[in-house]
Amino acid sequence: MKKNVLDRRINYQPTSISDTLVGYVKNNINKLPICHKVSEGETLYSIAKAYRVSLDSLKITNNLTDNIIKSGTLLKIPNKK
Repeated sequence: MKKNVLDRRINYQPTSISDTLVGYVKNNINKLPICHKVSEGETLYSIAKAYRVSLDSLKITNNLTDNIIKSGTLLKIPNKK
């Protein structure tokens, strides 16, 4: 008796580290952080608007207490929920 496709997926065992990594990325692609390098002239507001996240969530994610950022700074972009 042949196993159906669903049975094979349930019993799938990764054969290498790369298989494990690929599986992880596929299952967590929307959870992985996005980084943004601040360019000259950008503001926190413009970055938040571009990624469609709130200004407050951007500040909280990056432990910022004010709206001042410098060019070249790497910001973590919070995941939308």
